[in-house]
Amino acid sequence: MKINDMLNKMRQWDNRSNQWFSKNFSVLLFEIVLGVIFVFFIDYMMNIIAISDQVKKASFTEQILLSQAGLTLLVVLLLLFNSFLMLYLFNNILRIRGLLKNLDYNMGRRRNNPRDEDA
Repeated sequence: MKINDMLNKMRQWDNRSNQWFSKNFSVLLFEIVLGVIFVFFIDYMMNIIAISDQVKKASFTEQILLSQAGLTLLVVLLLLFNSFLMLYLFNNILRIRGLLKNLDYNMGRRRNNPRDEDA
């Protein structure tokens, strides 16, 4: 019995450490990468806004290029927000998966333990 209890404790600690590593490091890495991309995007957007003050109103080509740059910035911003949303959903799926693993582990442990029918 003591060996089974020790093995159950080792499995429990392994499961918890695996949850901690997967939760903290994988999602954190994606958050850092998306944050850096977002900072570069904001810098680029500020440069486009600064350039828009210098565009002549009479130059049709410059106005078209500026509007194209603005629309491209809008698409990139939407893609970044979509990436943040996907990261949020991925993080929630990992948490639910961990909770279900814990639940399955604890329910399996209860099922495997012999009950005292005499008591």
